[in-house]
Amino acid sequence: VPTPDRTQSVEIGDGVDGGVKGGNDE
Repeated sequence: VPTPDRTQSVEIGDGVDGGVKGGNDE
């Protein structure tokens, strides 16, 4: 798993998935 990033959250997933992996819960 790549380093958590705000940009990645949008690509990896939204909400829970984006919050955990991307650090951005939107």
